[in-house]
Amino acid sequence: MFGFLLPKSYKRGLEFYRSSNYAEAVESFSDAIQEQPENATFHFKLGMCYFKLKQWDKAYASIKKATDLDPKKSEWLVQLEHSKKMAGQKPAVKKPAVKKPAVKKPAVKKP
Repeated sequence: MFGFLLPKSYKRGLEFYRSSNYAEAVESFSDAIQEQPENATFHFKLGMCYFKLKQWDKAYASIKKATDLDPKKSEWLVQLEHSKKMAGQKPAVKKPAVKKPAVKKPAVKKP
């Protein structure tokens, strides 16, 4: 696609994404999708932002939409499977630390 035909919101999203500002990139890519809802690349980039933010269900939904719109992108299919796997996992729950009881050592008598 020609760069001059891309919405400014998409270009801003790329800048945010490249600087690891994924929350801002989500907003920009969402705006780009409003302008061009059938653009598979916009959906994929949005999905990758959600993936970086560990919002697995949203990542999967966006990447799924991208692959539905353009099923020929094999690298997208790989990412789709990975995001599907992550979306299906339960988040790790940290168990509270259990303090082990102190073991008293027997006193050693010196001769």
